[in-house]
Amino acid sequence: MALCIVKSFYLLQSQFDPKHVTQQFLEWIESDPKDVGFTTRQALLKTIQHIDNENGWYRGSLELFKENESKPSNGALMRNGVIRLLTSDMMQALEWTILHSIVTHFSFEAVLPCIVHTILIDKALQAHNSKSPLEYPTSKTISELLKGHTGEWFEFKSKYLFPQKVDHIESFVTKYHQVFTEWIRANGGKIALEMAETKLVNQLQDFETFEPYEYNYKNVSGWSILSLKIALWALNHSLSIRTFNNNTTTTTTTKFTPIQAPSHLPEWPFKEQPKGFETLVFVVLVGANADTYGAIAGAFLGAYYPENIPQDLVNDLMQHEKVEQYANSIW
Repeated sequence: MALCIVKSFYLLQSQFDPKHVTQQFLEWIESDPKDVGFTTRQALLKTIQHIDNENGWYRGSLELFKENESKPSNGALMRNGVIRLLTSDMMQALEWTILHSIVTHFSFEAVLPCIVHTILIDKALQAHNSKSPLEYPTSKTISELLKGHTGEWFEFKSKYLFPQKVDHIESFVTKYHQVFTEWIRANGGKIALEMAETKLVNQLQDFETFEPYEYNYKNVSGWSILSLKIALWALNHSLSIRTFNNNTTTTTTTKFTPIQAPSHLPEWPFKEQPKGFETLVFVVLVGANADTYGAIAGAFLGAYYPENIPQDLVNDLMQHEKVEQYANSIW
């Protein structure tokens, strides 16, 4: 589905249109793919009858949500990693993050992890572009990112979700203002969004010390927040020693305890303690919803360590030629 987003962007000559993206999703699901998540499948099947109507591209997702069948699952987060690669404008990136997410996942709880995902990928890309030190997220910075009174998400909410200015308010209204208004209203309004932000912060607060190999994944393996937590845990362990600057420009160095091998897994990855992009091996060894966890964490690790992505991995991609075609045209 990430490739569907990129394909749409390519076909529309670097334009993002959620209806066109949805049409690519529908073509994909009709091709009998190997595996489709329940929420994604049900939302898209419901959308088929609405796709030609105004804003019909998210009607299936909204219907599923109103039927209490739209779980806060990780399907949108799984495909989200490409969004920031399509634009360097963060207001645009956050807009597109919400729009592609609600095609299949309408709840705040499913979309907010995508917001965090996009912002952290952006910070890594900005650091590379400016040749600045990489900054790694902590529980505190995640809280500030979602609930602070500065930063990209606060700015986006202030401008496009809950604009306060009376004069020239039209400058704060995007083409998708009606869509955002319906998304906020259906989920319970501004207070409900704040509660969802708090819930996400609380559930991510111990990601640094999270033990994914000891966790009970029964009935929750596909949850979006849990999936983001695993990705943050992997990013946290991607270097044994991390150095970054805080707001006072003081250098902080933190050492991390090696990940211990659980009895049911092979010992070799834990002996070698792979770092950088290769930390991804720890993610897929979690099992449960491993392919999705790998996609989510892989986007983080690819943004942080692009130079460490094995070329063999790139060469072995399914539809490698298509990926190269789109990439060479867009970037």
